[in-house]
Amino acid sequence: MSADDKKEGGEKKKKGLPMPVLMIVVLIVGLFVGKIFLGGSKAEAKEKGKKESKSKDKKEHKEVEGHYLPLEDFTVNLSGKGDHYLKASVSIKVPKTITEEKFKEFAAPMRDAVVMTLSAKELKDLITPEGKEKLKEQLKEKLSAAAKEEDLVEEVCFTQFATQ
Repeated sequence: MSADDKKEGGEKKKKGLPMPVLMIVVLIVGLFVGKIFLGGSKAEAKEKGKKESKSKDKKEHKEVEGHYLPLEDFTVNLSGKGDHYLKASVSIKVPKTITEEKFKEFAAPMRDAVVMTLSAKELKDLITPEGKEKLKEQLKEKLSAAAKEEDLVEEVCFTQFATQ
């Protein structure tokens, strides 16, 4: 052992790159790899950002046009063989001009339309996503007819949907 080794408690010095140089090399390699995998130039990123911004503006504008009001919970016997039930909660999107008080005028005939539409369905019609989407469209038509205003219902949403 040399005199320097004895001064440091018998430990041998490690040879290699100093820590700051090693950190810089790792950082540069990391940035390079990130650029490759995440890819794209700044121009592409800007263009993508503009498209996302426009689509967000459209969505926000669309959402501002109306608001959602609940029709509460529905529990119905499903049509067909066997004892099958459906429990669903439905909310509908209406124009901002429709207040909750105005909506209450339509609530009873609309709830009736939902019960009649749901209870006419069979379990096999409701277990697929396509079946649920079709049901939403049917409910939209029936609810608008029940309210006697074609443009009252903008969208139908299920906030709960369980079959047995």
